[in-house]
Amino acid sequence: MQSPEPIFATIAFVCLSLILIIITIFWVRMLIDAFKREDWPSNSKDTKILWILVVFFAGWIGALIYYIVIYKKMKNNRNYPPSGPLGV
Repeated sequence: MQSPEPIFATIAFVCLSLILIIITIFWVRMLIDAFKREDWPSNSKDTKILWILVVFFAGWIGALIYYIVIYKKMKNNRNYPPSGPLGV
């Protein structure tokens, strides 16, 4: 009979791989949003460059900060139009 350790290792590997893929997709999505966004709260070109650098160099933590500080707030604020042509 085969021991269960390889099965658990495989399941753990698949779960961690899926989590990493989801985190990477989230990071790329926030980076693309930072590049495309035109409706920044301060209307400054420096703000856009700063947020792009934060998201790029801080990785998923920077993307999470960008999501909370900019993306979510701007999406909930009805005074601002969507950032992309399809509202994404």
